[in-house]
Amino acid sequence: MSDIERWQTALAAEHAVLYGYGVVGAAVSGEDTVLVRRAQQVHRDHRAHCLEELTRAGQQPVPPEPAYQVKQPRNVDAAKALAADLEQAASAAYAQLAASDTSKSRITAAGWLHDSGLWTLRWTGRAPELPGLQV
Repeated sequence: MSDIERWQTALAAEHAVLYGYGVVGAAVSGEDTVLVRRAQQVHRDHRAHCLEELTRAGQQPVPPEPAYQVKQPRNVDAAKALAADLEQAASAAYAQLAASDTSKSRITAAGWLHDSGLWTLRWTGRAPELPGLQV
């Protein structure tokens, strides 16, 4: 996989995560709504970074899908579980980016993996052992 493909994969993941967080936000209230907004901003920043990297490389960034398959949460616990699933999906893309040929991309990916692990901890009360890797 090339670095361009890695950045495109990360961008596609950010599009999906942002869509999914919209679903999560509709199912929570109070402090959880504040957390959703913070998580959305983090992922908007990641998306902007991906767009910048791809544009700088002269590439056409992958556009967002019109909609994504997201299971509608029936309660707050299900919404938090969905948020954790979104973070795990993003982490998988970050793990691929961590295999980049450039140290700048690897460092970015490592930071994003760390952040995603912390968001998973916030949503579930458990930190993933290896963010981005299904073991």
